[in-house]
Amino acid sequence: ASARCAVQTMGDLGAQHGFYGEDPGKGGAGESVQLADAQGEAWVFHISGGVPAKGAAADDKWRGQRGAMWAAQRVPDNHVAVVANDFIIRVVDPEDKENFMTHPGLFELTQEAGLWSGKGEFDFLAIMAPDIKTFSYNALLPPIPMYTTLRMWSVFRTVAPSLHIEITDDTRAFPFSVPVDTQLTHLDVMNLFRTHYEGTAFDMRLGALAGPFQSPNRIEGGRGMMAFPGQFARSPSIPRTSYTMVGQTGPDIEAAVWFAPDCSASSVFVPFFARALTGDSAGQFDEAAFGQGSMQELSFTDGTPPAWWAFDFVANWMDLSYRNMSETYVYPKVQQLQREVAEHAAKAVLASRAGGGEAVLAMEQTRLQRRVADEWWKFATMLVVRYNDGFFNFGENAPTRVATIGYPPFWLEMIGYDGASYFPTWFERAPSFPTLLDAQDKS
Repeated sequence: ASARCAVQTMGDLGAQHGFYGEDPGKGGAGESVQLADAQGEAWVFHISGGVPAKGAAADDKWRGQRGAMWAAQRVPDNHVAVVANDFIIRVVDPEDKENFMTHPGLFELTQEAGLWSGKGEFDFLAIMAPDIKTFSYNALLPPIPMYTTLRMWSVFRTVAPSLHIEITDDTRAFPFSVPVDTQLTHLDVMNLFRTHYEGTAFDMRLGALAGPFQSPNRIEGGRGMMAFPGQFARSPSIPRTSYTMVGQTGPDIEAAVWFAPDCSASSVFVPFFARALTGDSAGQFDEAAFGQGSMQELSFTDGTPPAWWAFDFVANWMDLSYRNMSETYVYPKVQQLQREVAEHAAKAVLASRAGGGEAVLAMEQTRLQRRVADEWWKFATMLVVRYNDGFFNFGENAPTRVATIGYPPFWLEMIGYDGASYFPTWFERAPSFPTLLDAQDKS
C-alpha cells in the first residue's frame, strides 16, 4: 500500500461514480485529502465535480470517467503544505509523473466545460476553484478570504520563518509548500493546531471581540453577521472543532494517528497505533472513553462520560476567565500531559520492537487513553471549584482564601468606566491600544 495507490484509487472511484461535497452548491463543490505512507511520501489530493456528457454516450471518449475531476501533487521532502478551505495545487505538469497524478481527461474535460482555454499552464487552483477574495460561501454575506489565508500564513511563518512570508488575502500568492527551517516533531505539529496567533497583529485574545477576559473564541453566524457583514480571524482551533488528528508515518516510524477530542487548543492528543489493529490485540482501545457517546446527550450519573465531553466542558468553562484560566492552568496542563503521553507512547514502541509485539502497543494506547480521559475529568472538576461566581477560589498558594478576578484595567479604560457607569456603557472602534493593556500584548 502506498499514498500513490490511495490517490489513484480515490481518483478512479470519483471519476467512475461521481463526487458530492459536504455542502450543496459551489461551497461544497470540492474537497482535499492529504495522504502519507510508510515510505515517507506525502501527497495532496484535490477533487471536484465532474463534466456531464453532451453527445451520444457511445461516442464519448470519457464515458465512465466523467464523475469527478481530480489532481494530486507530491509534497517535496522536508516541506510543509497547508490546506485551509481552498485548493493549493497550482501548475500541473502532466509529464512529471514523480510529483503529479491527474484524471486522464483533466485537460480535455476542463476545456469542454469552458473552464480552461487549453493555452498556457494549467493552474489547478485558478481553473478549478473560485477566487476566495470575491467568492461568498453564503450569498447574503461578503467574501471572507482571511478565513483561509491566516491559517496558511500562521503555519508558514512558524515552520519557515526565514522565508518572511507576508500575510495576504490572496491564497494564490502563497506557494504550494515551503521548506521547513528545522525538522518538526509530531508534538510541534500538534502545536500548530493550537495557535490563536498569540503575539502577532492578529492575536485573537485582544480587542473588543475577545471581551474583558480575552477569549480567542468567536461566535459565528446569527442575525448580527447579517446586519453587519465582515470577517474576523479564524484560527485552527475554534469552538466548533469536533476533533483534530495528526497522522504519523514514514520509514522507521511507528505508524499512528494521534487524536484530540474537541478544540485542539485545550485538548491532548492520544495515540492509536496502526499495528494495534493486527494480531491478538484486534484493535483494542478504550472504547468507553474514545469510541462511545454522542454530542446529543450527556449524563453525569451514568458512569464516566466520554473523553470528548471532558474536553468540551473545559473548553467552554474557560470562557468564564479565559486568559487567567488558560495561562494559569489549562495550557500548562495540556503541554505537560501531552509530553508525558508522548514519552510513554515512545517507550511502548521500543518495547514492542524489542519483542513485545502489537499487544504492547494496544495495551499502552488503551491505558493512555483512559488516563487522559480520567485526568481531564478530574481537571474539569478542579476548574469548576477554582473559577466560579467571578472569583478565584482556594488556589494552591492560598487554599483557604477566595480572591477577586474582576475586570481588567485595560477593559474598564476602553469602555470609559467611571462614576456614571451604572448606566449602560457604549463604545466605538478606537485606532489605538488602551494604555493599560499589558506591554507584551502591544508588541
